[in-house]
Amino acid sequence: MANHSTVYQKYMRSNRWAKRKARFAESHPRVCKCGSTDKIELHHKTYARLGSEPDDDLVWLCRSCHVIVEQLIDEGRLSRDLHDFFDPARAQPYQPIPHQPIRYKDWRAERRKDFVS
Repeated sequence: MANHSTVYQKYMRSNRWAKRKARFAESHPRVCKCGSTDKIELHHKTYARLGSEPDDDLVWLCRSCHVIVEQLIDEGRLSRDLHDFFDPARAQPYQPIPHQPIRYKDWRAERRKDFVS
């Protein structure tokens, strides 16, 4: 899992974050980009505005997708700023293997088998 700063960790435990998360949940269904509604977590697409993040900086992910995204970030295979990764209107092909562009929906479906018993 990502090695987050002390500032980030403190913010994630704060009442301010709890309230922000609740406001986000009021207007955004708790559904992962893969379609799952099980074990949903709120993920920051970027930390550029941590503490004053707009809705566009946040996305619901199921635990499985969240682990995969964090692992890819840790491995340097995915940038921390995930706006293009999740937004089809702005998306550039994600390339986990050279010359094989893949979008999030296809990438998630391909890896779902790793989490199914």
